[in-house]
Formats: sequence, structure tokens, C-alpha cells
Amino acid sequence: MKTITVFGASNATATELLDAELLGRKIGIKGYILKNGGYGGTMRASAKGCSEAGGKVIGVCVKGNFNGKATPNRYLTEVIFAESISGRVEKLLETDAVITLPGALGTLDELTSAWTKKYMENRYELYVYGERNFLLLEFLKENGLVQKENFSLIKYVKHLDEIDIIR
Repeated sequence: MKTITVFGASNATATELLDAELLGRKIGIKGYILKNGGYGGTMRASAKGCSEAGGKVIGVCVKGNFNGKATPNRYLTEVIFAESISGRVEKLLETDAVITLPGALGTLDELTSAWTKKYMENRYELYVYGERNFLLLEFLKENGLVQKENFSLIKYVKHLDEIDIIR
């Protein structure tokens, strides 16, 4: 069974939460396993969508009180605890595909980790969704912070329906 990891904001806008829930629902309907960071925001919303569609949701959390988020969300089917943030990201990247929703610093770390692993191992599809992510990628490209050929490793999508693995 395919596993799809979803990265995104713990503090999200109403639109981002709706998108995350819809994405989770699409993953659940396809019968895939959704894996995410296990806490609030888009993590909770995508877990809710997948769970309500009958899908399995794995939350990868950090042991102890992580940045004030001690409790995994209630929509998780399974919780895996990592010792550290980097260990958490490693476990999240044991996947068949990664979809990155808009987020903040943590999501940026997850995206760059996924992108680097995609470059090194080419083990999964890497999708990036949302206007804020598009602006970030354009900034990186225009300022030469990432080699242009590495942008071919990412599938940038403007709409969730463009993510071919969940169509």
C-alpha cells in the first residue's frame, strides 16, 4: 500500500486547512496511507480528511513536549515517536510520495530535506502546492540559491487535482 507524506503549517489559514482536509480525503479515498507530523493545523486537517474517508493516518511526533504541542491529534490511526526533529523528518521521508503544502520554518526544513533526499536517492515523487511555495521556489531560482536543474525534481502544482497520484 502506498504511503503519502504531507507537510504543512501548524498555524494555517482557513483556506489552507480546507485544502489540507480535501487532500487528506483524496488520499483516504484512494486507499493510501497518509503520514504527517501528527499535531495541529494542516497536519490535523489532512488527518481528519483521510480518517473520515476511511484511510489510515500515521502521525510522526517528537517524544516529550515538542514546542508546546505535547498531544498528537485525535485523527491518527497510529503514532510513531521520534527522538528528535531530524529523526522525525527521517521517519516522515520513509514514503512513496511527498506533498508539501504552504507552511513556515518547519515546513521549509521538511521541504528542503525531502528535496535533498529526492536529489540523492530519487525514491519518491515530490509535489509542492500553493502560491506561497511557488513564490519561495521562484526566489530560490532567481537568486541562484538552488541549481536550476534541481527544480526538475519537484512537481509544482497550482491545484490539488493536478497531483496525479491521487486523481
